[in-house]
Amino acid sequence: MGMKWFAQLFLVGFVASSVAQSSPEIVWSEGQGQFMSSHTTASPDGKWVYDGTGKIRHTDTLQLRIAMDSITGNPASFSAHSQWLMTCGTSGIRFFLPFLDLQTGELKATTSTPQDVLGIEVNGNQGFVAVDDREAVLWARVGGIWMLQFKWPVAPNQLTGAIAISPDRKHLAVGTYEPSIRIYDLVNRSTTPLQTLPVLEPTTLRWMKFSKDSAHLLAVAGPARIWRTSDWSHQGDVTVPDGFHAQIEPAHNPNEFWLVNSLNPRKLSRFDLQGNELFFLESKLGATGLCLLPNNRLMASMLPGLVTIDDQNTVKEAPGAMGDLSSLSLTSNGKEIGATAWDGYVRVYDRATGRERFARNTGSHYTRVVRAVPDGLRWVVKDEEYWSTSGNNSIKVYDTVGNLLSPPGIGTSGDLLDVSPVAHPTLGHIAAASHDASVRILRLSNYTYPVTLAQPDSLSRIVFSPDGQRLAVVCGQRTLRIYRTSDWGLQYQESFAADVRDLVFDHTTSKLYLLSGDTNVLVRRRTGDAWVNDGFIAAPEFGRTIAVSRDSRVLALGSYRQMKLIYLPNTNSDDRLAGILDQSTYGRFQHCE
Repeated sequence: MGMKWFAQLFLVGFVASSVAQSSPEIVWSEGQGQFMSSHTTASPDGKWVYDGTGKIRHTDTLQLRIAMDSITGNPASFSAHSQWLMTCGTSGIRFFLPFLDLQTGELKATTSTPQDVLGIEVNGNQGFVAVDDREAVLWARVGGIWMLQFKWPVAPNQLTGAIAISPDRKHLAVGTYEPSIRIYDLVNRSTTPLQTLPVLEPTTLRWMKFSKDSAHLLAVAGPARIWRTSDWSHQGDVTVPDGFHAQIEPAHNPNEFWLVNSLNPRKLSRFDLQGNELFFLESKLGATGLCLLPNNRLMASMLPGLVTIDDQNTVKEAPGAMGDLSSLSLTSNGKEIGATAWDGYVRVYDRATGRERFARNTGSHYTRVVRAVPDGLRWVVKDEEYWSTSGNNSIKVYDTVGNLLSPPGIGTSGDLLDVSPVAHPTLGHIAAASHDASVRILRLSNYTYPVTLAQPDSLSRIVFSPDGQRLAVVCGQRTLRIYRTSDWGLQYQESFAADVRDLVFDHTTSKLYLLSGDTNVLVRRRTGDAWVNDGFIAAPEFGRTIAVSRDSRVLALGSYRQMKLIYLPNTNSDDRLAGILDQSTYGRFQHCE
């Protein structure tokens, strides 16, 4: 495909500030990776990171080591010697506690329970504590077998899921809705709490940790609250505007801690135990997870990327921080690739070398679509405000070095767009969807709207034919309408029993391939102004996106994880497999070569 290097791109954007020192250096790098969730944790030796989505990755490269499909979004905890991970998953109506050997990648179930496991904390190398909504249970590994050792019962629906074990393995802290934190003796294992610590807002009590020297307990329950473990006295509070979306992590310095907020405000801060903010890092899209690494480093998910921060407040992009790509487009000569993502940037790269030609912030939180103009001189970008309901989404046109050519104020409220394949520098059109169920046609020569094509229902696809003479529109998910671009008259209409998820013309505009929700590719052959049935191709599990090669011999079908290539000499009888690419596919494939 000539695009393997593109999997190495990442897209980032944040603002950093140090209260005590100068602003940290921001270093850009390349790699591949995923975002971390709030259940992120790193192994004590720093080699592995559990990203909170069921995936174990190498900390330095973020290359995927192990994926656990049934573990998505669940808590996990590493052993002290970094040789295994304990987490939880689902199987039918039961929940199980799998033990993952990091050396072999083998996943074994230790036990199952009818209760949802809300939190897990490993106790050294030989055991772990799991909490559901009513009790905390200690498990230990005896002779290679996991055995229940002790239970700390509370009451049904009384535990919040917050759990922490002190590094010296003397105390267990469990959050409750009483509202309180119960402190238990982990050595003598009494069911009677050593101490009950009051909290202000138990509904936000999801995260608590002991400091690295076990001298303090930190918890978010309304404010971030600090206790001294020698006598369990309350040491102070740090105000948290939105405690439910906050996570706390002790710093390498036992007298400091990190606090991350995914909403209001969207930032990561480091505090001392007196509540003084020493450093902060802001993100326009939010922060979702953080974990402590060796060598005085912290890894945090500051959307739309990953960052590492050392004790000198130096911020670096973690290798592999990747934004969510929303669209890709190739130039007509195949030499350049345009990409948009939710960091608000459009980027253009040299396809052969991967070198970035230009990157421009569109001024929006989310760039949705990029299309190369066939003249090879312009790029069309559709963006929108993130979570915006104003409908004030814009269309921008850039030249080959990133200069903005289009005037302000042009755009539509929808997120669909295509560019007519006319290579003349002053001709051509943009077709853009609007939320009022219409297609607006924009002239590229003067950025005016000569035509609006009203539709009977909301739009899901807009595609120009390669010869530029037709525009195909899918409205109401199941109705195909084809217009003549000479006078914008409706030429053909057809309704289908299943949703049309995607469609593409072949490069001679003699055939049309429609990816149907019933896992078939429907084929239509042009006869005059009509499009007649020309058979179908079975496409199980490949129902997201479709493309066709320039010689019209290979069809590409994309799913969320794979791309399937099929030869097309005769669509009625020949569906020989050309190959399967085992990689995630994002956006809509523009070409298959």
